[in-house]
Amino acid sequence: MDADISPNPINVACKITNTVEELLLLRESIHKPNHGDLVPVNSSWEAPPLGFLKHNCDVAWKENCMEAVAAVIVRNHKEDLLDGKASYISESSSLAGEARAMLEALKLTTTVEAKFIVLETDNAELFHAIQAQSGVIPWEIRASVLAIKDHMAAFDDVRVMLMKRTTDKATDFVAKIVLLGSLDCSWIRAIPQNLWSILFADAQLS
Repeated sequence: MDADISPNPINVACKITNTVEELLLLRESIHKPNHGDLVPVNSSWEAPPLGFLKHNCDVAWKENCMEAVAAVIVRNHKEDLLDGKASYISESSSLAGEARAMLEALKLTTTVEAKFIVLETDNAELFHAIQAQSGVIPWEIRASVLAIKDHMAAFDDVRVMLMKRTTDKATDFVAKIVLLGSLDCSWIRAIPQNLWSILFADAQLS
């Protein structure tokens, strides 16, 4: 007759832990957004719908340095420049910087009391993270993305758009020039002629 052997509590606990981890990984693989899915990508700047404000945000980085500049530009359906700003930030990666820039864009929106906005980014990973469930957001941008979603809830309609990296020349210009020290963070008070030229070119293509 076989002896009655009680299970080892440590072995049982390890098996339970492994099973839970496998289930979590399975859940993540099911819900993880497929970056290969067909997503409309704007190849040129487009004006937002009537009644909406479009916020473009971008980040410029110093090579081998965590210092960066997040820039935001706000335009309406007539392609008019309404507002904008730049901020020095310190983030661990370009992805984290892009998320921070979008959060700054939403914070700026509260100053113009808009209810209908378009957020446009050239970072596909950030775009998909905003669409994802909270459990599958990359850890390095989780706090920023959750804050972005909280801010989005304050608006009647928020549309997040993905664009090509070469599309948003205006915000890219502001971020880079501020990072070089050739433009102040409060550039909206004295808009450089080069930026006006870029904005005009965007309007011609819209």
